[in-house]
Amino acid sequence: MDVAGDAPTRTIRPLGADPSARDPDRAPWFELPDDPDAEDFYAEGTLHDIHLTLDDAGRASLGLDPRTSVAGTFRTGGNTWRVGIRLKGTTTFRTLAGKAAFKIDFEHVDPEGRFRGRKRLTLNSMLQDSSMLHEHAAYWMYRQRGVPAPRHTYARVWVNDVHYGLYGVVETMDEQFLDRVLPDDGDGNLYEANLADFHVGDEHRYELEEASPLVEPYVDLQALTGTIAAAPPDAFLAALEATFNADELLRMLAIDLVSGNVDGYSRLRNNYLAYNAVGAGRWYLMPWGHDQSMQWHVSVAPFDGGVGYLLERCALDPACVTRLTQEIEDLLVVWDEGAFAAMVSEATSLVQEECANDPRAEFPCDAGHVLAFVLARSASVRDNLDEVAAEATEE
Repeated sequence: MDVAGDAPTRTIRPLGADPSARDPDRAPWFELPDDPDAEDFYAEGTLHDIHLTLDDAGRASLGLDPRTSVAGTFRTGGNTWRVGIRLKGTTTFRTLAGKAAFKIDFEHVDPEGRFRGRKRLTLNSMLQDSSMLHEHAAYWMYRQRGVPAPRHTYARVWVNDVHYGLYGVVETMDEQFLDRVLPDDGDGNLYEANLADFHVGDEHRYELEEASPLVEPYVDLQALTGTIAAAPPDAFLAALEATFNADELLRMLAIDLVSGNVDGYSRLRNNYLAYNAVGAGRWYLMPWGHDQSMQWHVSVAPFDGGVGYLLERCALDPACVTRLTQEIEDLLVVWDEGAFAAMVSEATSLVQEECANDPRAEFPCDAGHVLAFVLARSASVRDNLDEVAAEATEE
């Protein structure tokens, strides 16, 4: 369903229109849901229809320079916006000949352009996710545990009336995202990590996504890596508590481990964002790109196989091990309460048919394995924790 017709509406002018000089040949006003922070758009159980159009020049430009936005249109719920469209992705990058993924910029044509209050949307192709549920499930759990994470919904996408299949519509992690999840601390530096970690000298492996007016980019990151490096091995938890929002950091690491994410911070130092909340004097780690989660029953303790530097250091500090293990155990309580499995079951029903019939998918659909993972995972994690505890007792 598309929620556009279900919410209260407000009358606004078409983007780019001058209300004092209306075009008599076009309808000058239309109705939009009163959803200024996109809450209804991202509500559970929603499946939208999105139509993108590109002219011949735009398609040719994306063929030559896919990372630079070109003008096009975005239509959903009976309303059309003039937008910027570009392609995205690394290992999942595809041209328009395949199942391309898109970044939509509502400010590209009109600086005041907004969609449900948002300046940007990200349309993920979900090519590496045979279930089309991994990110949706993982982000739901992060948000339930109070970790800043993007919202996620689904859309059937057409490009110039050609059906491209089912997409994950994920909230773009930009200044608007920061203002939403950290309303009092949205003016810091935001860095995206791709195979990057908190080692001294590696700071420029991070890509600056949002620059702060309050602190010079990368100088703060250099200070952070220096503090981490200087922390005594048996006092690493204290160093985390002095530099990060430690509660949320450890909850994030617990979910990254328990969700079996093999392409995140814990196991590959990949697909996360680091944010310096300048006003609070604390750093946050935020999840991103969890299409390789919710399928692997990998070991969690004592943080086996993890190559993330923070995890390596934590494993050497008994207090940190105890704290993170407790976060894992607390997560399992929430995991087993039933709401998670119910959400995954409902989402599976929502996407099953679209997943199976996706015209540009590169793998056969297997939507059912996420629910199977969710139902079995807590038992495998508890067995793992029990084995580690027994080994420690024997020693």
